[in-house]
Amino acid sequence: MAAVSQHGEPIPWYTYPSIDFLADRDYENKTILEFGGGQSTLWWAKKAKAVVTFEGNRDWYGKINVGMPANVELHYAAVTSKDACISQITEILSTKPHSHYDVIVIDGLWRGDLIDLSCKLMATNGIIICDDSEGYGVYSGFRDSGLSRVDFHGNAPGVVLPHCTSIYFRAASFVFDPSVPIRSLQT
Repeated sequence: MAAVSQHGEPIPWYTYPSIDFLADRDYENKTILEFGGGQSTLWWAKKAKAVVTFEGNRDWYGKINVGMPANVELHYAAVTSKDACISQITEILSTKPHSHYDVIVIDGLWRGDLIDLSCKLMATNGIIICDDSEGYGVYSGFRDSGLSRVDFHGNAPGVVLPHCTSIYFRAASFVFDPSVPIRSLQT
């Protein structure tokens, strides 16, 4: 099953309120780092300059690897052990031209254990998006990070029960720029 908009465009499996919030921001010159790929990878690819995605399910990786846009680098990261997975990710990222990323998405792999790495890789004005943030040790993992947080509770594509997508950020974050107009959802 694929998460798509009413117009057939891919959308992330984040909560609808977070998708609405994120959709109005400008990512044209931004770099995205994703832990867990799929519909969100395609969504970010249409908006951002570059997307680097790590997927831990070999079958899913094989399925989504077909037809990825040119601005996406999709990597398989074996999830056999936390340390091996994070080591593999770190090694691959050391070969990339980006030392920091504007948007980091934690939505797969060893979620709670990717928090420290994500905080190190986040651009000064960047954000970290955590889907299903009510679990996976997300709260305790970020507790001493010094980052602020906004929670977006609600339903998500293909999910029966509401859950939470959280955005972690610093005061200078580009997504919380007050010059972004407030969009009417009535259009």
